[in-house]
Amino acid sequence: MATITLKYDEHNAASRMMLNRMLRSGLFLDQESIEEHRRLRDAAVRTSQKNMASFIEKYI
Repeated sequence: MATITLKYDEHNAASRMMLNRMLRSGLFLDQESIEEHRRLRDAAVRTSQKNMASFIEKYI
């Protein structure tokens, strides 16, 4: 897999539309979205583990 870095005018409607089309095509992935998803997933796992610790301790 290769990484492509794009710089675009975020205030230009045409450039935003083209970027959205490229991402919707499925050929490109938004690395920031992937990293944000991983952070949210990891935070949810840590919260679940913390919340379940007392339950497991009590019933197991």
